[in-house]
Amino acid sequence: DKFYTATEFEMDQFLSRPGIKLELSRACVRKDFRSGAIIHLLWKGLAEYFQATSADYLFGCSSIQTMDPVLTANIAKYFAQQNALTDEYNARPLKNFSCLLPTIDGEPKDPQGGDIRAHIPALLKSYIKAGAKVGAMPALDRKFRWMDFLTVLKLDELSPNYKRKYVQ
Repeated sequence: DKFYTATEFEMDQFLSRPGIKLELSRACVRKDFRSGAIIHLLWKGLAEYFQATSADYLFGCSSIQTMDPVLTANIAKYFAQQNALTDEYNARPLKNFSCLLPTIDGEPKDPQGGDIRAHIPALLKSYIKAGAKVGAMPALDRKFRWMDFLTVLKLDELSPNYKRKYVQ
């Protein structure tokens, strides 16, 4: 009963909580098909699945396509400002996936001068809008050359907007 997420993060505290946990694996949509309509269809399928399984939690790794610790620290600070960062599950990256992030003073920003939100995939943005939280410490996935944030959505905390749209 090994979860993919547990290959990158210490998950014992989270997995020992009562309730059914449903791991979401990587979602990949061809770039020219990524749109609000596709995100809507993904959520529609997710909602049907989590209702059919009576899941209490959705969780998994959400990847940011960077290995830059400064950019990642700025993204984490942005998540904190959005009230989307949590240390509740004490899910730290395993030794082979750990990395040091600098402390960011001031407002989060893209070190290259762009909009920090442009680095956050649309599906992760939608998880956060739905009420998901990301873990405080990301994992450095050297194989795929990106940073992974543990992402957890307690389904009893699904946002009212997402409940209205997707839960029957």
